[in-house]
Amino acid sequence: GTTLWRATLRRTNLSGANLNRDSLNEANLSEAVLTSVDLRDARLAGANLTGANLSEATLAKADLSKAKLVLASLCGADLERANLTEANLSDSDLSWVNLDGANLRQANLSRVNLGEAELTGTNLYQANLTAAKLIVTILRGANLERAELISANLSGADLSWANLDYANLSGANLHRAILADVRLNYTILRGANLSEAKLNPEMHVLNSLDFSWATMPDGAVHS
Repeated sequence: GTTLWRATLRRTNLSGANLNRDSLNEANLSEAVLTSVDLRDARLAGANLTGANLSEATLAKADLSKAKLVLASLCGADLERANLTEANLSDSDLSWVNLDGANLRQANLSRVNLGEAELTGTNLYQANLTAAKLIVTILRGANLERAELISANLSGADLSWANLDYANLSGANLHRAILADVRLNYTILRGANLSEAKLNPEMHVLNSLDFSWATMPDGAVHS
């Protein structure tokens, strides 16, 4: 692929372009139009994609580690097995995105919209998902250990077999969420809404869990 290290492509229209395997490390692509672009296996480490439009883009296996994607639109994009370690995606639109098997370790996903996205087996270790929208999102087998999910909306989300050890879900909305066989060692669920959630019957009696003031599946408030 082509090498465009630190290239300045701000506000450039590259819609539909084939950039797979290209090297765009630390490139400035802020506010660029990258709809339906092919960036498979591309190298975008440290790139600035603030406000970029990547809707329906193909970014499978791309390296976006430490990339800046604040306020970016990635609606319907394919990011399967992409590397987004320590990337900043705050306030971005990730609805309908495929992030299966992607690495989002320590990524900033605060206030993102991940509605109806696919995150099966995704690594979200220590990720910041504060106030994120994860409505009807698939998170089966995802690693959310030590993740921040304060005030996140996970209504209808499927968290089957997910790892939520040491995660903070204070004030999170888990209405009708599927929590079958999840790991919840030392998980904080203070004030969370678990009404009509599907969880293992023995889960609410685990001593390591903090359910203070949480609304339980039967509607009762845990003291």
